[in-house]
Amino acid sequence: MNPTKTEKAFDCLEFKQQVQEKIYEDIKSLSPAEQIAYFQDRIENSNLRNWWQSINLPKKDSI
Repeated sequence: MNPTKTEKAFDCLEFKQQVQEKIYEDIKSLSPAEQIAYFQDRIENSNLRNWWQSINLPKKDSI
């Protein structure tokens, strides 16, 4: 039995790796507090905002 090769229109793992590399480059020189602010800003301005706000997270003052 010979496996059939198919051309991928989209490689999920390659895309994930590229995104992770870009995020690393964006945050590598930031302090931990700046990294948190970076991710909060990205979430606040993304389609994930509604989901993020719907989960029960501790408030910033209680951290």
